[in-house]
Order: sequence, then C-alpha cells, then structure tokens
Amino acid sequence: MKRRHEFAALEAMDSGKPYKECFAIDVPMAADHFKYFAGVLRSLQGETIPVNDNLFVYTLREPLGIVAGITPWNFPLLMAARKIAPAIAAGNAVILKPASPTPLTANLLAECIREAKIPAGLVAVLNGKGSEIGQAIVEHPDIAAISLTGSTAVGVKMIRDAAPTLKKLTMELGGKSPNVIFADSDLDTAVKGAQAAIFYNKGEVCTAGSRLFVEAKVYDEAVEKLAARAKR
Repeated sequence: MKRRHEFAALEAMDSGKPYKECFAIDVPMAADHFKYFAGVLRSLQGETIPVNDNLFVYTLREPLGIVAGITPWNFPLLMAARKIAPAIAAGNAVILKPASPTPLTANLLAECIREAKIPAGLVAVLNGKGSEIGQAIVEHPDIAAISLTGSTAVGVKMIRDAAPTLKKLTMELGGKSPNVIFADSDLDTAVKGAQAAIFYNKGEVCTAGSRLFVEAKVYDEAVEKLAARAKR
C-alpha cells in the first residue's frame, strides 16, 4: 500500500472515478485480493477418493499454464487484481489485457509486480484494441484459459471464437439486475440500498440494480423516498 496515493490518482484520471472513492475502496480492495489469494495457497490440495480396495485414486491440482484476463473500464485496477492474483496463486503465467480507455493502473500494477521480484514473464500486460489484442488472445492455441469481464456481445463472440482451441472460459457479463422491495421491509434501508445499487460507480457495475420491483402497498412511498435521495 506504499503507492496507494499514486494508484488512486491514476485510477481517478483514467476512469473518471472520484479520487476519494479510488483511495478508500478500489486500491485497498485490489491489495486485499493479493493478500487473500496468497493465503489460499496454504489450502490448495488434492483429494483421495475411496474406491475398490485394490485401487488408489487421487486428484492432483496442476496449473493450466498460460491464462489470460480481459478487464473492463469500470473497475480497471480492481478487475486486474481479480484476474492476476488467483491465476498466479495457482501457478499459472498471466496475460492481462486491460480495457483500451483505462490502461494506466494495470501498467503500474505490472511495475509493482516486477519490483516484488515475481519471475520475469510470469505476468504480462498487453495494451491495445480488444478487436486486435483480445482476438489474438482468444485464438492463440497456447493460451489455456480466459477470464473475461465485459459485455454479453463480446462474451458470446469469445465463446464462439475460442471453441476450436477448447479453452476454459470464465464469463462475467452484463445483465439487468432488479432490486426487490417488499411492503414489510425497513423502507428507508431498502431505498438507501436501491439508490446505492444503481448510482454507485455511476451505475457502471455488472450487478447494478438497473430495475426496481416494489410491492404495491409501499410503491408510492418508496418512489417518493428514492426521488428525494436522488435529488440530493
């Protein structure tokens, strides 16, 4: 966390987030991902499976090899940490392709990784257009797995284009997530949560509460309270 201010400033300039939000939330959460997966290393283990008395069967976890992470522009640093930390913890080499408009903190993260004496080449950041760099990653036969956080349209295309090489794919795609408020809820708390669900990070969140279902009994009151909060 020695470079927390630097990361926060770059993230704010790069993505348009408030500096305070980057400093208080995004940067420490990114650091926490590396701490968490460093701890997970201690619990990675195989499993012995009981079978016929004459047989000994066990599972052994092995790295996939080269894996790729493709990140979006709404949480540039946090998503980079989410792709890199678990992959290297499991023994893989990582190629990170950040979103074209927001590459700065990914490049700074790569610099910090080099300074941490991670073996050279274990983590690489490739900048460029998704249609070029991303497509090359999808089609490359030596890349064993891809984790994408992005749009549904890109995810559908990636699944189709990766089929010939049988890559392992993890898709975190956009959706239309509703919040639900029932009449017996703590209405003030529910409305506060609904506001945060759609306005946090300017609404640019994969799980944003982009719709709100309200039980008829409290509909008018909920709308009034939410409108009042929105005006502030």
